[in-house]
Amino acid sequence: MALKENRPAGNSILSAPMPDDATLPEDIQNTLKSLPPINAFRMLANVPQSFTPFINLTKSLLQDGTINPSLREIAILRVACMTSSIYEWQQHFYLAKTHQVSDNKIDIIQNENPVSGLSQEENFICLLADELSVNAALSDATFKKLFEDYSTEQACEFIMLIGYFNMLSRYLNGTRVQIEETNPPEGRNSPLTK
Repeated sequence: MALKENRPAGNSILSAPMPDDATLPEDIQNTLKSLPPINAFRMLANVPQSFTPFINLTKSLLQDGTINPSLREIAILRVACMTSSIYEWQQHFYLAKTHQVSDNKIDIIQNENPVSGLSQEENFICLLADELSVNAALSDATFKKLFEDYSTEQACEFIMLIGYFNMLSRYLNGTRVQIEETNPPEGRNSPLTK
């Protein structure tokens, strides 16, 4: 199940325009200056009324959450696979490595369908991502296991995390955000820290 480009064929690379700083409210300009130069953040500024709440939700999930960071990154990488979000995959490939997700695990996440070559817990996290990404719901068996194995807070956090990255991948795919020439998240714990 190799990640595939989710764009129409053709020679030109179409992408929604990035907003110019001069057209953005000052608070959004300041927030963008405080973040790493990640194209996804700049593209999100095209919807200024949603930008700050979006950044706050990102922070709540990636910096303030209770999920083990390696499990979080496994879930995000699997969502990127299931939604063919090359941009999301690229960003979280580096973050996953920062959180001790090995190259072998990353290869399994990208290529197995369903994922069965990881630990039992990691396979289950991939199943959660698969079901929510494809069906927008969980099977009874998956729902039961999720709430048996994790606290209500963590179970709901997993659901929110996976739902959030499904929404983000669709925004990134829909606007056709281009991957940066550098790798802003490389070596970082979070895409929100400089």
